[in-house]
Amino acid sequence: MKKSLVWVLKALIIATFFVPLLVFPQSFVFPFIVPKVVVFRSLVLLMLATYGVLYFLNKEEFRPKFSWMHIGILVYMGLLLVSTFTGVDWAYSFWDTHERMLGSFTVFHYVLYYFILASVIKTREEWTNLLWYFLCAGTLVMGVGMLQRIYPNLLLNSGTWRVIATLGNPIYVAGYGLFLGYIGYLLGIREKIAWKKYFAFFLSFIGVLGIFLSGTRGTMLALFASVGLLLLLYIIFLKDHKKIRLGIGMVMAVGVLVLGIFYMYRSSAFVENYLPSFGRLLNSSVNTDTGDTRLMAWKIAYTSSKDYPILGWGQNNFYYAFNKYYNPHFMYFGAGETWFDNAHNVVMNTLTTGGILGLASYLSLFVISIFLLARSYRRKELDIHTTVVGISFLIGHFLHNLFVFADPTSYLYYFFFFAFVTFSTRPPVLPLAKGEKARYSKDALLSVPVKFGIPLVCIILIYSTNINVARANNANLEAMRALSQGQAGIALQLNEQAKTFSSPHIADIRNDFVRMGAELVQNSLTSQKVNDDVRALFNKLYAEQQANHAARPMDIRVHILQIQMDLLGTYLYPKGAQANYIADAEALLQDALVRSPKRQQLKYMYATVKTQQGKFDEAVAISREAVEDDPMVGESWLHLALVYAQTNQATKVAGVFEEAQKRGAVYSPTAKKSIKNTFGIVIP
Repeated sequence: MKKSLVWVLKALIIATFFVPLLVFPQSFVFPFIVPKVVVFRSLVLLMLATYGVLYFLNKEEFRPKFSWMHIGILVYMGLLLVSTFTGVDWAYSFWDTHERMLGSFTVFHYVLYYFILASVIKTREEWTNLLWYFLCAGTLVMGVGMLQRIYPNLLLNSGTWRVIATLGNPIYVAGYGLFLGYIGYLLGIREKIAWKKYFAFFLSFIGVLGIFLSGTRGTMLALFASVGLLLLLYIIFLKDHKKIRLGIGMVMAVGVLVLGIFYMYRSSAFVENYLPSFGRLLNSSVNTDTGDTRLMAWKIAYTSSKDYPILGWGQNNFYYAFNKYYNPHFMYFGAGETWFDNAHNVVMNTLTTGGILGLASYLSLFVISIFLLARSYRRKELDIHTTVVGISFLIGHFLHNLFVFADPTSYLYYFFFFAFVTFSTRPPVLPLAKGEKARYSKDALLSVPVKFGIPLVCIILIYSTNINVARANNANLEAMRALSQGQAGIALQLNEQAKTFSSPHIADIRNDFVRMGAELVQNSLTSQKVNDDVRALFNKLYAEQQANHAARPMDIRVHILQIQMDLLGTYLYPKGAQANYIADAEALLQDALVRSPKRQQLKYMYATVKTQQGKFDEAVAISREAVEDDPMVGESWLHLALVYAQTNQATKVAGVFEEAQKRGAVYSPTAKKSIKNTFGIVIP
């Protein structure tokens, strides 16, 4: 029985390596995230059921053995849970949204995954096999990315040259490629069979190629820095091999020279046409493109961390901190750059969400791992290649994390690698003593509660926390499809069905449904096809959004959607009802501005509400305030001009754009088009 259970457990572990391949655009909202998370969590619970039976079958054999890595991960998880329930929004921290699904609840599954791996996989041969499976599964993901370079629209890649593979985001591909590159090299350098050695090196190259196909500059920097460290560590550790050290030194010198030449010719047609990813790195600047917005986000992370310095705002609650300390200059880069739910830097993000203790526990995972690898090598318990690759990857992954945020796949290889480090740095197993027939005691007889109770509990958990989540998400997608096709009645039925599945993401489901439904109502208003059916749909959507606001009272996006519904209501109903909608919108705006005092979108909407109330001076004052928050934002000047036009002060419109020009305002293409169509003014 034990052999069969161990075989099942290993099969489940291998199955987790293929989870990154899962993407179902026709079945889920956020098809790159939801299927991966629900399947991984289900696999971990099946692993837990199998491991639980094995543990009670032979506690001595399968009990977790002491490791400092165990302590570090338990402290990390413990502090994560504490900050979850002491932060500003425990539900958001525990479950997260169905767009990310990386709340504490999901992270706990990765911790279970680590402990099961570290407790069951006990030999170098087993770990080598798992590394091979992981590498091959990851190569399939990179293969999809390579196909997307040839067919840019494949699998929702949106025609961009930066590939998303099956992961949904180029930065996820880059981090995964870095991991695959290192484990491929490790397998190749340790392999004795020639064909397997070269095959591993080839797969390693595919992983590294994925980094460049993704065009992720931070990960390219992490790759160059960590490979440089890898070569330097070889030079340091190979003290008795002068020729090898000299050869490595020459490789490093050539590498630096090549990088220098590419940097000198970074603006050449060759680099631009044939090495776009490399050119993107060489021509990048912290003061342009997304670099500026990320620096601003990091500053917000540091400033907001002072509010809750010890345990932070709570897992995933950077969004609230960002809103509170929002910098109006974000709008300069476009409305899409004004919503950050992550600092795009794991260290700064963790400082905000987990406080000093949370950040210390996160950093300790790297420190402990590197310490254990170095100590085991010094004691001659670990080979040089595992040591050097382990340290270099950990540093590379850490540097990668300075520019990105975590995702389900990064957590997968992150905790898998920690388990590998735990195994690799354990003291060697002593041979059996003379006359000793077995290392462990005889397997125990299993009781009925253990044999059937543990699997039953895990199956119930799979159904309630994963299958129901998937069903609700699927029903939500079908409801949104029905809305897009104008089938409001069917959409409402599917929306009600989605809410019956007891998903913790019901608020997200409501929000998605209301947002799309509001577009349908708006289209009816635009085409002047308002009837009783449209009003009935609006009433249902309005009730849903009120419930959503009650569930997420601190979420600014929920405020904004509710205000948009109020403004729609003023056009659907006669003047008597309009006052109620306007009053509700004003109350929501006042509350929202307390939570995000500098956010321009709120002030634009507030000016609209004041205009509808006939309070023209207040509308102008609010619009002027938005302008003064950052005069370089052209959209704010446009809204000021619109307020003047709507309040019978059209003569002042031309003066608005003249003043804007003097103060260096910059307009988006959309704003320029709107100014031309509305006022007949051409902005160069």
